[in-house]
Amino acid sequence: MVTETAQYSALHCFFNFKQNDEYLLISNTLRFICSILLAIAFYFILHAARHTFATLQVELGTDIYTVQNMLGHANVTTTEIYARHADEKSKEASLKISLELLKSVSQNMKTTESKRSKKETKI
Repeated sequence: MVTETAQYSALHCFFNFKQNDEYLLISNTLRFICSILLAIAFYFILHAARHTFATLQVELGTDIYTVQNMLGHANVTTTEIYARHADEKSKEASLKISLELLKSVSQNMKTTESKRSKKETKI
């Protein structure tokens, strides 16, 4: 006699709702999708934490070769990605941009567009 039982996902402990009964509160497909989404989210959270750690190490003055060894990179060029974020000129340029500057630029663009539309209507 062959009986079918509900299949478990990798993270079945999170969804422990009558898994071996006929009536499942969460279908196996939905359980599988949630497991995959959770695994993908976990991967990106770890990647962001690793990237933040390396960027902070470079900004605080840790040698690029030391950061390379910490991260396990084979090439220094891979680790140099994090050094780009610590560039002083990039920081200064980002600090120069203010909300007021952005507002004035957008207002200037609106006025030039309105002038163009008025000229087009006259023609």
